[in-house]
Amino acid sequence: MMANAKISELPAATALAGDELLPGVQDAGNVAVTADQLRSHALLGVPPLVSRPFVQLWADGDSKAMEPINGAAWVLAKEPMEVYTGRSFGIGGSGTGTTTSPNGLLVPARMAVIVAALEAAVAAGTIVDVVLTAGTNDAGNGTISPEEAIANIRAYHNALRAAGLRYLLLMSIDPRVGSSGAAIVSANRAYADYCETVPDAIFVDTTPWLLDPASTTHSPIGADTGAVWSVTADGLHCSPYGCYRKQFALSPILRTLYRPRAFEGISKVSIYNASTSPRGNILGTNGRFTTIGGTDSYTKNDTSSVTGTPPASFTASGTLSGDVALTYSVEDCAALGDYFGGDWPCVRVALAGTPTANATIQLAGRFVSFPQADSTPMIGRAIFACNALAGTRGFRLASQNVTPPVNQSLGASGSVNPSDQLPALDGLFSLDFFTVPTSNINSGLNFQLNIMSGVELSGSIDLIGIEWRPWPAVPAAS
Repeated sequence: MMANAKISELPAATALAGDELLPGVQDAGNVAVTADQLRSHALLGVPPLVSRPFVQLWADGDSKAMEPINGAAWVLAKEPMEVYTGRSFGIGGSGTGTTTSPNGLLVPARMAVIVAALEAAVAAGTIVDVVLTAGTNDAGNGTISPEEAIANIRAYHNALRAAGLRYLLLMSIDPRVGSSGAAIVSANRAYADYCETVPDAIFVDTTPWLLDPASTTHSPIGADTGAVWSVTADGLHCSPYGCYRKQFALSPILRTLYRPRAFEGISKVSIYNASTSPRGNILGTNGRFTTIGGTDSYTKNDTSSVTGTPPASFTASGTLSGDVALTYSVEDCAALGDYFGGDWPCVRVALAGTPTANATIQLAGRFVSFPQADSTPMIGRAIFACNALAGTRGFRLASQNVTPPVNQSLGASGSVNPSDQLPALDGLFSLDFFTVPTSNINSGLNFQLNIMSGVELSGSIDLIGIEWRPWPAVPAAS
């Protein structure tokens, strides 16, 4: 290549390892610097908030890898931010190295998977952060020392950094029944110390929200009983309630890393039209809930009952049992009024009674005729508020007639355990997902609530709206 070639004519460099010597200027003199030094200098003092929006937050680690993502879901539901979550590379039973398990973090074949995915995402212009949950199968079990564990994580971080990773969010090792509490505490201190030595790693310590204050063995709240208000289901893996509590450690960090986003989908005039409103709500004007008149398709067993009807044009369904009573009515949403000012009508569903069976009930759902959008990205969103809502185990927003199917949950969505029960919920929530479907003809969304046998329901939910809209690329400047 000629010395005077344009930069655009030069071949793209491969990822730097970090220790290459590069030319620089310091104190008016020429110096040799490493890529790691340049990276550290560039990151020091630069608020992460100025980064390009819609970062992807990936998960990696062991069987607990998705727990911080589930905790982050609570943060993002209450404080919407420009970040994707959900992609996980975690493998159950894995350790931090190459010998602690067949699937250790540093096993070359395993490393190759996330490195390749990271390089591809970065090449496509995506910013990626990774939240890592690792070490409970090493330091927590006494398999390797805490110092070896952090050395392995450092090697892992170096490899991902070279592939284009922006930030590593390093989760603390959680309290665990039957493990060495001293080793866990020592490992967590090593994790914290490591994150203080590099500018692109952040330590997230969830210990204070999970540790039983009375425990002398560093056990989690509820130990391994899996009882109500236990933060783990088995003494190791976090229950939905435990993930709920993890949000409080994650919240200040996520607020620093990601740009805030407004609560969207609250206008009745957001109506999809291919030419005049290509980013409008496919579900139409009734996607913003202000009137009742929808279809009650509940199966009512025992003495359960429904008063009123779901939001207009939408269907409610599922099986009610025991003496569960649902009451739909039009009310002003206090949470919206507190947030934005003014009176905001909504459809409120009040809940009472005790079910005799576990159930997922659909509070509102609808699909509409919609021309195939091929691979146009789509946004699904449910806006709602809780008013002293108690006795539930979580919410779910699920696609209808979308391939591949997609959903987003708050709280539990699988098998039912006593530790799934959530505390009383209040305030405004936005439950969102982003997807690129291969097919979404005649599609829509279902907003669902998970309830538990024998657990009394109380309080109410303000149904504000459901939005299902295209999210095409922003056009080039004209």
